[in-house]
Amino acid sequence: HADIALSRAKEEGRNGYRIFAADIAAQTLRAQELSNLLHGALERNEFSLVYQPQVRLGSGRMVAVEALLRWTLPDGESIPPAQFIPEAERNGLIIPIGEWVLRTACRQSMAWRAQGLPPIRMAVNLAVQQMFMPDFVRMVREILRETGLDPSSLELEITEGTAVREVGNILRVLSELRSIGISIAIDDFGIEYSSLNRIK
Repeated sequence: HADIALSRAKEEGRNGYRIFAADIAAQTLRAQELSNLLHGALERNEFSLVYQPQVRLGSGRMVAVEALLRWTLPDGESIPPAQFIPEAERNGLIIPIGEWVLRTACRQSMAWRAQGLPPIRMAVNLAVQQMFMPDFVRMVREILRETGLDPSSLELEITEGTAVREVGNILRVLSELRSIGISIAIDDFGIEYSSLNRIK
């Protein structure tokens, strides 16, 4: 019980404490269970994407879609992204999952075009770990080449927190992506830093 309380206190930051409670144990057990299930979920084809439209308010015209990751267990239980994405980030599985999301979203965009639908921008969220992959930009280029999607039809979204971490490295990656023709968007603006100067 002390170990569980200590682990939770560490997760919540320095200079804090936690008193053990049964709900903490249940949450910790569930997190461990999810972590175990997450290994191999990609290979078992348990992930899927849903697409949320982005509409221009003035005209009501759909201008883009955002690819959103969903995880469904074999028994039909849907795990909310707020539960499994932080776990995937913690154990490094967000790297292969993120690559799968990008490739699948780009393929879907091309499939819609093949069906005669007008081209619209595809927005895909990035995890901070992806931004620090040494070959990240090369991987993005490869996926675009493989799927045939024009870079101008892809928008990569980073969170506000990502945008202000290790600015030098992030700026280099973002500049390379922009030079390819990819759009960059900041997601969840105003949740963390709320400083336009810092974001700029």
